[in-house]
Amino acid sequence: LGKRRAEVVKGYLVLRHQVDPKRMTTLSYGESRPIADNRTREGRALNRRVEFKVLVR
Repeated sequence: LGKRRAEVVKGYLVLRHQVDPKRMTTLSYGESRPIADNRTREGRALNRRVEFKVLVR
């Protein structure tokens, strides 16, 4: 699910903002890097996220 979410965001950036897909990679950490407790609804919502790292040349 996390990988699919990342791919959807990448597709959005390519289609709507003309970002070159070759300049992006997607990663999914699944359950290995939660930021909140998955036992609560709020925690699960916080863990459904996409993070970006922008590299400046």
